[in-house]
Amino acid sequence: MIPEKTLTNAEKEVLAAFRAGDKFTPDLKDEEIRSDFLRGLFCGDYEEKADYRGTRIVGAIISDVLDMEFCETKFPVRFHKCSFFQEIRLQQLTGPELDFRGCTLKNGLDALGAKMSGDVVLAKVNAMNQVRLAGADIGGQLDCTGGSFQNENGRAALHAQNVKVADGVFLCAQNIEVTAGMFLPNKFNAVGAVSLAGAKIGGQLNCTGGSFQNKGKIAFNARSIKAASEVFICNFSANGLVFFTNATIGGDLELNDCRLTHLSLASANVSGEIQDDANVYKDHKGNDIDLDIDGFRYQRLNAVKERVKDRLAWVGLMSKGDKKFRPQPYEQLMQVYRATGHTNEARDVGFELEQKRREKMEWGWRKIWYSVLRFTIGYGYKPFRILWWFPLAIVGGFLLFSGALCPQKWTSAYVFMSTLGNGITEQSECERWRMIPSDVEALLSPDWRDGKIAPEGYPKFIPFFYAIEVALPVLALGQTGNW
Repeated sequence: MIPEKTLTNAEKEVLAAFRAGDKFTPDLKDEEIRSDFLRGLFCGDYEEKADYRGTRIVGAIISDVLDMEFCETKFPVRFHKCSFFQEIRLQQLTGPELDFRGCTLKNGLDALGAKMSGDVVLAKVNAMNQVRLAGADIGGQLDCTGGSFQNENGRAALHAQNVKVADGVFLCAQNIEVTAGMFLPNKFNAVGAVSLAGAKIGGQLNCTGGSFQNKGKIAFNARSIKAASEVFICNFSANGLVFFTNATIGGDLELNDCRLTHLSLASANVSGEIQDDANVYKDHKGNDIDLDIDGFRYQRLNAVKERVKDRLAWVGLMSKGDKKFRPQPYEQLMQVYRATGHTNEARDVGFELEQKRREKMEWGWRKIWYSVLRFTIGYGYKPFRILWWFPLAIVGGFLLFSGALCPQKWTSAYVFMSTLGNGITEQSECERWRMIPSDVEALLSPDWRDGKIAPEGYPKFIPFFYAIEVALPVLALGQTGNW
């Protein structure tokens, strides 16, 4: 503790503001405030009354190390737009609140294992070295809205491993910038909204082991983030809405061993591979989650060939229980299969795409036509399906041509007229649907008029061969040409 009589003018003004419960803004912005004085101030060394509310120090310069490790502060530690040139050591600090909004932290901040009953506010900070919140226990909100976090040595710029937050976590409602990776791994627990919306992350985003609880509302918001490297969402639990809408991921997206209720990857873009498992898209009861992947783009998939059924179920979640049909997820999946040489799987996806399209159609001629295409050529994706119809067509043709089209008796139900090349016409009574010889002279021969099946010496009509030739016109069996 620095004796009051040796305090600088700026420090005396801070103390007066502290005792009055007012904020402090120094008259001379270049006048420094010593860290030893600040330590004594927040720890109660200058306390005279029990009703002091503390102060907010605005625009001050602190050039030496602020060391409050293992301290118990009686008052909120609040700074606004201050400049800290050396380390801020707050390991195992206990107190009601930490607030460094708008401050410049040239050597970062270390609050390892700190325990605060209220909020920790790092909104709009400019941190030029690592901010460490690992193991912190925060009874209020963690707010890093609009902050800029940098770490040139390659380690995480914002490190919050094992942090526990009782209320909301706001990490970048207004475009946080982190030059290295961002880690929220290993038992990061939050009750309330965690927002990374618009974040620009120079490395990977690692949320492994996180637990986010905000039932029916946004639990984890990563809308429009830009991560230069991988995004890990593994051993991840969220009872609420998880958004990666419009996200840009420069590496792989890994989704494994998660328990979700809602996931949106709509219009997101992954430059690498999606590494996931089928259980990711089931909740803890085994029911399908609410999934939105409309407009989702990616380059590769893990276990491509082995998991085509899972992938079809995956894109199928988009249209489940929804009257609006969205073809893009199927087209994207089909494109990835083709690009990786899995043409059979691509055709399976194309067939399923048209199946879903047909299911969403209103009844009418278009849906009937789609049904015909389904059973005949599989919408064009399974053209060899039509081969299954040839045996049925041949058998049906055989029954038809050997019965109704080949009567054995004459009737007078129909008078057949034929015009000869010389203009002479002949009339011949025969049944309407009787198979008629193609040759005009054979048609007008006495054998035909006398009721025989064909004139003497004329090729015999064979219903089975006739049916084959009608079903397969490329085969010439001498039937359709003579009858």
